[in-house]
Amino acid sequence: AHTKLQKYKKINLFFITDYKKVPGLSVEVCEKLNKIRPYNFEQISKISGVTTVSLFLILFYWKNFLHEKK
Repeated sequence: AHTKLQKYKKINLFFITDYKKVPGLSVEVCEKLNKIRPYNFEQISKISGVTTVSLFLILFYWKNFLHEKK
C-alpha cells in the first residue's frame, strides 16, 4: 500500500491547518499531526502511530481539497 503513496510523498500539505478536519482520522493521529505539522506525505509516513489507512485518508482529503479549489 505504501508503494501507491510513493508518487505523492513530496506533495506539500501546507493547506491542512487542522488535521481534525480530515474525516476518519483518530484523535490520537490528529493530535500528533497537529503538533508535529509535517509538510509532506513522506514525513507523515515516518511518524509512529500513523497507519497506512491514515495516509490514504489524508491523500483523499488532499485530492478533494484540490478538486474544490478548481
